[in-house]
Amino acid sequence: MLFWGMLVQGFALLLMIYATSFFHFAVLSVVLGLGTAIVYPTFLAAIADYSHPQQRAESIGVFRLWRDFGYAVGALLTGILADSLGINWAVVAIGFLTIISAVIILKRMQANRPLIMKKIQKDNDCISKREVEKLMASGKKVLILDVRNKGEFEEQHIQGAMNIPLEMLENYVNQLKESDLIITACGEGGGRSA
Repeated sequence: MLFWGMLVQGFALLLMIYATSFFHFAVLSVVLGLGTAIVYPTFLAAIADYSHPQQRAESIGVFRLWRDFGYAVGALLTGILADSLGINWAVVAIGFLTIISAVIILKRMQANRPLIMKKIQKDNDCISKREVEKLMASGKKVLILDVRNKGEFEEQHIQGAMNIPLEMLENYVNQLKESDLIITACGEGGGRSA
């Protein structure tokens, strides 16, 4: 949905330079608004999916900070571009950047998330160190997957844990055996491991 929403936004912006009447602008504004209506709730849902329940508000706040910062920088750059080359070039640049962003989102989020969740996350519950030790002592094959970055992992980690930083997980998910019981670990908050 993010891809389609941003694609609709991008094409609506590109078509704005061909609008010659109030009707054209009104229709394209509605199309642009529909694209935006698809994008923002989907962004918020994606953040909620990737954040631990206790960190969702913080994650959404961070998203909004960077989104609003992007608006400010984009407005300045668009103004500079419009002053130097004209308003049409500024609108075309924004349209193309939006379409390129849509393609990047499509490539980055293609079907990997459901695969990762199926293979790794059996449920959302936290598990104590003692419960993990019990499982290992019972003879079950348990893979402890530490999703923190390398520096955090080297500072302190669970003995026998495998380190794959969260941002690299998509690249390694196919190497994880589906039959293994996989327990994800991170820092004290539990956001990344969730």
